[in-house]
Amino acid sequence: MFEMSLNSAKDDMPLFSLTMCDSKVNHHSVEGDDENSEMIFVLGDFRLETPNCGKTMRSYQTLLGLAPSVSTSLLTFKYCKGSQSVQSCNVGGANKSNCEACAEVLLSPMRFV
Repeated sequence: MFEMSLNSAKDDMPLFSLTMCDSKVNHHSVEGDDENSEMIFVLGDFRLETPNCGKTMRSYQTLLGLAPSVSTSLLTFKYCKGSQSVQSCNVGGANKSNCEACAEVLLSPMRFV
């Protein structure tokens, strides 16, 4: 988990906190085959919240983040390079035989106040 607090310059009180958790990077390749590889980036959750010590109602404290109980990751990015790896991309009917690389981006429902 990565957490960062943004404080006020005037009184050094917390204004917002940024939290990133459950993020992953996976790289798959076959040994000896430099032409085909697959990389998956997953951003589990990224939250921007106001502190508990303020007067903000609890339901409005999270300004940005995953929608409650909807999904497990905010963003998934899959990048495939090479003719064999490109075949695993779900690009909706495109002719993949002429492609050198492809990417899939999946966005989950998010909360934005």
